[in-house]
Amino acid sequence: MHSYKLKNPSFEKREDDCKKVLTRYPDKIPVICEIKEGSDLPQLEKCMFLIPTEMTGHQLNYVIRKRMKLEENKSLFLFVNSRYLLKGDSVMAEEYSNKKDMDGYLYVTITQESTTG
Repeated sequence: MHSYKLKNPSFEKREDDCKKVLTRYPDKIPVICEIKEGSDLPQLEKCMFLIPTEMTGHQLNYVIRKRMKLEENKSLFLFVNSRYLLKGDSVMAEEYSNKKDMDGYLYVTITQESTTG
């Protein structure tokens, strides 16, 4: 289970909060980004993002890398709902409509892989 859900156990409150965000920002997608447990990646200051519907997986990866101030030799992998690899050319609006959680948020888990080159 995602730590955001553990910190906010009330499904109704999460769902209500998401509906308020979507009403206020209809052209944005509410995304919860969390670091995979056991990873040595730097933590994000905030886990909730409002991203444009036309954003791609590459662009989201870039934003997260910048927020983490991650070194260039570290690769990030983003998984939707902890099971679907987010492809770089994926449009986030499509990912959201197909894979959003029942509470209305899109949950993204961030993992890493060391690369050399």
